[in-house]
Amino acid sequence: MKKLLLLPGLILGIAVFWYMSQSKTGPEKTQIQERAKPVRIIPAPKVILIPIAVGNGYVQPERTWKAVAEVAGRIVDFDPDLHQGAFVAKGDLLISIAPEQSQLALQEIQAEIQKIQAQIEELDQKKADTQRQLEVEKRSLEIYRNELERKQKLFESGIISRSDLNREEQNLLTQKNTVENYKGILNQLPSERRAMKASLRALQTRSQDARITLKKTVIKAPFDSRVAEINIQQGQAATAGEVLIVLDSVGTSEVLVQVPRHYMKNLIPRNLKKPIDIQNLKNLSRGDVQGMLGLKAIVRLEMGGRVAEWEGRFARFGETDIKTGSIGVYVAVDNPFQKIQPGKKPPLQKNMYVEVELRGKPRDRTIVIPRSAVHQGQIYIANEKNRLEKRLIEIDFQQGNLVSVKSGIRPGEKIIISDLVPAISGMLLKPQTDEAALSKIIKEATGSETVK
Repeated sequence: MKKLLLLPGLILGIAVFWYMSQSKTGPEKTQIQERAKPVRIIPAPKVILIPIAVGNGYVQPERTWKAVAEVAGRIVDFDPDLHQGAFVAKGDLLISIAPEQSQLALQEIQAEIQKIQAQIEELDQKKADTQRQLEVEKRSLEIYRNELERKQKLFESGIISRSDLNREEQNLLTQKNTVENYKGILNQLPSERRAMKASLRALQTRSQDARITLKKTVIKAPFDSRVAEINIQQGQAATAGEVLIVLDSVGTSEVLVQVPRHYMKNLIPRNLKKPIDIQNLKNLSRGDVQGMLGLKAIVRLEMGGRVAEWEGRFARFGETDIKTGSIGVYVAVDNPFQKIQPGKKPPLQKNMYVEVELRGKPRDRTIVIPRSAVHQGQIYIANEKNRLEKRLIEIDFQQGNLVSVKSGIRPGEKIIISDLVPAISGMLLKPQTDEAALSKIIKEATGSETVK
């Protein structure tokens, strides 16, 4: 009975299984689709490139002057308001040293000069007197000679004795000796006068030195400046050779920056008629450099989110750094204490650490791309079919965040700037233009944005 009851269920199960096996379909087949990789690109721009080199350095005054005491003495005049950091104008009195000793020395020399001048006057008078006396004695000599001739005739006539003739001869010899003595005196006077004149010139030189020394007791500012150091106060004694005050000029400040040689090479125009050896740049004059290189300079100071700028100018080349090979460049800023804007633009003061940007003459239009887009001499391009193409390029030079491409790219080609890993040639891409990156690279190339 139980078997009969199970038979209908068994038959039903077999029927259902058969139906399902007849109506079952095979697995659905789906077509595999290639997935595009999103990438950021920029169309390769061709722009007029401004060669730029950036360096850093400390601001220093163009001139530093030390007021050294050239005479010893007590400080008798000193402005009590003259402190470190104060400004002084050209010609302002800084220090006066007691002049008594210098004045006394000058008076002594002047007295000696007057004495020598009086002696020269006496000597000139003696010469005139001696010349007059010599003329008198010469006339007397002529009289004695005539008298001797007369007595010689008288002796020959037997009118006078031999002793009378001898006395007359003796008188003539005595007169001759007198004349010669006066001539000897006149001959000595010129040498005596030359000796006195030499002594007078020496005293006059000493007098000039004494006057100069007297002037050295008053120290004035040689140019518009700012007090950097004070080592003396009124009433103190200054010793010769002591540095009393140190002044820094305020008309011009300078910054010495070390520029890497390859960056300096970028600043040299390609169309120079005469090649320049960058190793010997320091031997060129400022006019030569400005004429050939056309350098411009910008000095920048970072102030916690704000940047202050000053227009600079090329001053001269410095020494080449032995360790790094970089070339020293002095950049000058005129009137650094003018055009001050509180909170925005402070005075360009000594020892400020600033950035200096040097700009050369504009280059011809060239293709520029981000430095990060170059991978071991290759770039990645999204071609017309939006597939990855690896391309070898020739780099002209590097500058900051960009490179100038000499060959291997056409203007407008889509340069991939994303980090693409893995980078498989021919892979499908989904390019998206990065307008911000394009604008940044163009601004940096044309000098509208700071090179870092």
